[in-house]
Amino acid sequence: LGKWEGLHLRGVDKTTLDIKNESNKDFPPVISSVYFPLIAQVLPAWKNEMQRWAKTPKVVQYVFLITGSGRPRNRNLKALCDSTENLSRVLKFFIETFYPDIHVVLVDSGIGVFQYDLNVDFVQHTLLPKIEEIRRPMAQSVGEEWRSLLQLTVALTEGSPARMAALSAALRTYKPAYVHMWQLKTYWHEQRLLESDLKFQSFETMETNPLVPVEKLDGPTKLLVAEMVKYKTKFEAARFNKDNELSTFWLRKTKKPVLSILLVQRSDEESPSFFRGMNVEVSMPTGSLCSERNVIGTALASDQAYRRIDFRMIAVLSMTLDLPGTPRSGKDSKALSRKRAGSQDSLPAGESIGLNPISPCGACNEWLKKIAEVNPDFKILTFPDTSCSEVFIKEVNSL
Repeated sequence: LGKWEGLHLRGVDKTTLDIKNESNKDFPPVISSVYFPLIAQVLPAWKNEMQRWAKTPKVVQYVFLITGSGRPRNRNLKALCDSTENLSRVLKFFIETFYPDIHVVLVDSGIGVFQYDLNVDFVQHTLLPKIEEIRRPMAQSVGEEWRSLLQLTVALTEGSPARMAALSAALRTYKPAYVHMWQLKTYWHEQRLLESDLKFQSFETMETNPLVPVEKLDGPTKLLVAEMVKYKTKFEAARFNKDNELSTFWLRKTKKPVLSILLVQRSDEESPSFFRGMNVEVSMPTGSLCSERNVIGTALASDQAYRRIDFRMIAVLSMTLDLPGTPRSGKDSKALSRKRAGSQDSLPAGESIGLNPISPCGACNEWLKKIAEVNPDFKILTFPDTSCSEVFIKEVNSL
C-alpha cells in the first residue's frame, strides 16, 4: 500500500492511525488476502445466462473492466491513489485464474469519472472502438447475423451516475442486457450476498415500462388486449388451415406474421371501436406493408372523418407460422432467446415468444409519431409472448 495514510477502512470503527499504533510497527501495511464478492457472484451467473442464451458450447466471452478516478480530496495524493485501475489488474488476475476461457480487457478513463462530458468522450473514443474491434471481424464473417450473435451485458453493480448514463446512452445500439445487483450493501452489513439479489433484465424490459398483468389494466386497455386475443385466436385457426397462402404468398418473404389492433374513440363516444391489421409481403421491398400502417389505413378507410386525436392505442403482436411443437431453426431460436434474455419464465402450452416484444420499423415509427404530434397520449402496447397475459405500455413519443 505504500503509506498508512493511503489505507481507507470501511465498516471499521478504528482509524488507520489506531491500527498503526496497535501494531507498533514501522513498516507499511501489507494486504494478505482479497475478497471479490461481487465478481464471484456475478460472473458464474452471467456465464450460465449467456450459455442458455447462445444454446451452444462455443461461446467467446469478454469482460471489460472499466476504471477511472475522480480528483483526490487529499491534494498530497496522486490521482492514481483515487483510481480503480490498480484494482482492475488484481480483478483481471482473479478472473483469468478461475475463468481462463474469459478474455479480460482493461479500459481506463483517467480522471473525470464523475463528469458527464468526460465520460461521453471516453466512451465514444476509447471504449466503443475496443468493442468494435470484436464486432468488425464478426460482421465480416457472418454478415447481418452479427446482431443475433453478439450479446452485451452491462453490470449494474457500481459506478458514478455520470459514467452509467454515458455507458447506457452509447451502448443502446447494441441493445444490451443488464445484470443488476440490487442489494449491494448487504455484503457490508451482513457479510453475505444472496443469489436472489442478482437480477437479469433484457434490453426491452429496461427500455419500457414494467410488464403489467392484464388484470391490472384499466378498462380501455383491457378491452384492447381482449380484442388482440380474439384476433390471435382467429389467426391461429387460419394457420391450421392447410389451404391458406400465408407462407406461400402473403408472407412469402419473411414468414413472420405481425398482428395489430387499433383502438379508436371520439371524445363524444361512450365505447371504442377496434380495427385489425396484419403485415403483407406480396413483393419486396416496395410491395410490402407493415401491420401498423395497414391498420391505420383500415381505420381511415372505414371512416374518413377520423382525426389523429381519436387514435388512442395500438397493440402489436408477433406470431409464427409454425404449428405448436414445431422445432425452430438455430437462427430463429438464438434471436428469440436473445429477446428474452434474463427471463426464466415458462410459456403456457401452445404459446411462443415470436419476435416479441416487437418494435415498429422506421416507416411505421414515422407514421405513429406523426399521429402523436397532436395526440401525445397515443400509446403502443407490446407483449413478451403470445399468451398476452402481460403487456408493455409505452407512449409513442418515447419511441
